Parts: sequence; structure tokens; C-alpha cells
Amino acid sequence: MGIFNRNQLQAPQLLTEFEELLKNAKADLSVNALNQLETTAKLSHERLSLDPTTTVVALVGATGSGKSSLFNAILGADIATIGVRRPTTIEPIAAIPVNEGVSELMDWLQIKHRVQIPSGGKLPDNVALIDLPDIDSIATAGRETVKFLAQRVDLLIWVADPQKYADNLLHTEFIRPLAKHANMTIGVLTHADTLHGQDAVHVVADFTRILETDRVNNPLVIPTSAVTGQGIDSLRLRITDAAAVQAKAAQKLIADLQNGKALIAKEIFGGTSGVNTLETLKSYDLPGFTNKQVKPLLTKAVYEVAGVKTVEKTVKQGYRYRAGSVAGFWPSRKLRLFKPDPVKRLHLGSETGITSYKPLDMTLKNLDLAMRQTVDGLIAGRPRPWQASLRAQATQANEFIPLHLNHVVSRIDVPLPAGKATWWRVMNGLQMLGWVLAICGGLWLGGIHLLKSLLLIDVPTMPYYNIPTPVWMIGVGILWAVLISALTAVLISWRAHAAGKKASQALREELDEVVEEYLWAPLKIEDQRQRRVLELLKLGQ
Repeated sequence: MGIFNRNQLQAPQLLTEFEELLKNAKADLSVNALNQLETTAKLSHERLSLDPTTTVVALVGATGSGKSSLFNAILGADIATIGVRRPTTIEPIAAIPVNEGVSELMDWLQIKHRVQIPSGGKLPDNVALIDLPDIDSIATAGRETVKFLAQRVDLLIWVADPQKYADNLLHTEFIRPLAKHANMTIGVLTHADTLHGQDAVHVVADFTRILETDRVNNPLVIPTSAVTGQGIDSLRLRITDAAAVQAKAAQKLIADLQNGKALIAKEIFGGTSGVNTLETLKSYDLPGFTNKQVKPLLTKAVYEVAGVKTVEKTVKQGYRYRAGSVAGFWPSRKLRLFKPDPVKRLHLGSETGITSYKPLDMTLKNLDLAMRQTVDGLIAGRPRPWQASLRAQATQANEFIPLHLNHVVSRIDVPLPAGKATWWRVMNGLQMLGWVLAICGGLWLGGIHLLKSLLLIDVPTMPYYNIPTPVWMIGVGILWAVLISALTAVLISWRAHAAGKKASQALREELDEVVEEYLWAPLKIEDQRQRRVLELLKLGQ
């Protein structure tokens, strides 16, 4: 890939935007497109952090091709012999200029063996020349090293001698697959001094033809001889030219990132050309929506599924049941023992997180309808991948929402006294005063009749307004009990209503959080992701 001037072209900003775009658009891309784009981003990111001014030139060839001799001839020094020797046949050696940042560049290229070339040599001060391992080495690691470096250098020089320039291994495994990786590709025919007459012309022409077959753009073949110096100056000139135009090579990376951007646009919005798609996005905007437009519809449906009205009614009934068991009309309060506590029957306020309340199928259908209506409003005018993403978010939320609602309903803080409320006891005591008075009057009256019928004893009844006192006691006691019971019933109804409202309000607040967290937030996050992708696609257009 090419090296470029980052300060001139603001490539880091473009790369940052591209990486953010790729991160946000990952869910919208096919596997092949994602792999391709991640490779582009990875190589671009690696190279941007390195020296952007040094041109990296690599010599690639087979054993005996004269590659090391050519390496020395270009540099004008016997580097491969008197410099740092390779400990194995699979490691490259680099001749590097004395520039800041070159060492870091060599680290990225994973080249350990380096020789620094002083300024004023045969090559410009911004050129690093690499002698790669032999491609026909029996060591697999050597060939892998060549492939690794060939993808990352700026100028590839394929070195071959007159006997092996058409070697199948050289062309099928290296030149052809790597033809598009370097900005420029040069073929060098070594040992040109061994060719006579028209032989050199024919071999150069045939080598050029084969390179064209390998899809090398505008291949150039230079016949050279390390012995006579033939073609060495011409090759140096080509290397110098490549270094001089290196700033322009930045356009390759910019183009790669722009092409990647266009590919993302094509993957999401379709079309025959990603570039054309980017053009059309200039005037494209996603439909806007707010939570005020969407949440009321979802909230109403969730309230129905969670049974807010049922919970309110149950809490009211539960309050009446518990208060009535303590302070209700005494003759009938024991009948409540034959009925279950409504709150306990639904397991409200349970620590288990499970309630026996089951939403009606109709409410579930209403929630599903509300979600579809909400999503339909969001996806209008969006590309298909984004429509599918929003639908997937809604479907996923809908699958688990009944479970979340059941959990919320079961753990609601039921506003009922844990035991017997004080005022229940007070009202019960007042009512019991009446019943005690009535019972005493009844016993008195019964005793009088019993004594008179069995013992013929006539006990005075101490009438008051011609009505016997026991009768007064019975009547006043019952009337008192009934009045207190009626007052208690009114108070219980009032307090039950308040408890039901408090429970429903607490449940609504909990359900509002469920709507926000499990229904609205996923849709909003997905919408924001899509808007950010669109914003990044539009940048620079």
C-alpha cells in the first residue's frame, strides 16, 4: 500500500471517521464486505502511525537470481556481504536512511536486520531498500515473509535472471496475487551481460508480456548487470522518481478509504455504484421522531399487558379484605375466611419475582400492534437493512417484555399495612362496645324470661319510656355497632381507593422505566446509530 503525507491530506481525520463508520455500520455489512473493510482499516491504521515520508522499495526474487548483487549495486556498497549478515535464509535485510521514524517503520515491517546508509549516497535520503528472502526457499516462513512485506511496501522490484524470468512459482504465487498491492512494479532482468545481440531484446519483451499477463499495470523491465553496471543508473532513477512522487501516492490510501466508504453506502442503500449512492445521500435525511410521538402508544399497551387496572382493583380488594377481617361488620367478617386474600392470590409484593397474573391474549396482541405501528413509523423511508435492524430490535423486545412486566408486577410495593392497622383496631373496639352492650341486654332479657318461666320469679326490667332497659341495651348496642360498621366501611373504602391509586401509580412509574429501557431505548439507540452512519457517510461529500 502507498505511503503518504498525512499533514497535507488530513488522512488521520479521514481514517478516524472511516474507523468510526465501520464500527457503527458493522451490523449492516455482509461478511465479505466486512472482512475487506476491516483489512483496509487495519493496514491504514498501522501505516498512518509511521513515517509517511520514507519510500520502501523491496527486491523480490528466487535463489540465484542475482538479487543480493543487485541490492549492493544499487546502494553502491557491498552491504549484503559486509553489513549485518542474515542468521537464516528467511529473514530480510534493509538499508535505511538516517531519518527519524524509519526505525519505527521497520518495526512495523518486522525487519530486524538493518544497515543505516549515510546521506549523499546513491539513493535519495527518503528511500529504504529491502532485500527479501528467496521466494523458492524450502522454508515456508521465508515465502510468508515475502508475502507479508510485499503487501506493505511502496515499490516492488521483481528480480529474475534470463533462465528463470518465466518461472511459474514466481508468477502464480507472487507477482500475480500481489500485482495490485504496490504503487509501482518494476521487473529487473539480471545477468544482462550474458545475453548477446537481439537475445536481450527478446527476453525483455517476453518478460514484459508475462508481467502484463500477471495484470501488472504498465510493467517496466530493466536489463541490468551487477558486473558491468548496465541498467543500474536507470533503476536508481526509477527508484528516485518513485520517491519524488510519493506524496501523490497518498491518494491511493485516500481512495481505498473512499472506496470503502462507498462500499458501505452500497451495502446499506443498494444501487449499482457506491460512489453514485454517496452522491444521492447528500439530499437524504432520515425521518425524525421523538419520544412524545412514540412512547405514549407503547406505554398504553404496556399498561394493558401489565394489568395496571387489575392491580389497582386487586389492591383495593386486598385492602378491603384485610381491613374488613379486623374492623368489618362483626357478624359477617368471619365469612371472609372462606375467600382468599386477593393480593396474595396474585402474589403481589412477592420476593419470588413471579406473579400469577396472566395478561390477556388481547393485550399482548395490542402490544404487538403498538410495536409494529411504532416501528412502521420509524422505518418509513429507510433502507432495507436499517428497516430490518429496527424490526429485529422491536421483535427481540417484544419476546421478553411479558417476563419483565411479570417481574415488575410481582415486586411492586403494595401499600397495605404489614399487620393490623391501629385505626382498624380502634374501629373494631368501638364496634365491639355496641355488640357487648347488645349481648349484655340480650342476656339480661333472656335471664328475666328464664327466671319467670322456671322459678316464677318476676325480675323488674327497669323500663325507660315504657321500654325495658335490656331492650334498650340491645337496640342501642346494635345501632351503635351498625353505625360504627358503616363509618368503618366508608373509611375502608376511602383508604382502599387511595391504596389502589398509590399502587397503580407506583406500577406505572416502574412500567415507564420498562418502556424506556426495554422498548424505547433499543429503538432510539438503533436510530441514533443509523443517523451517525448517515452523518459519517455524508462527511466530505
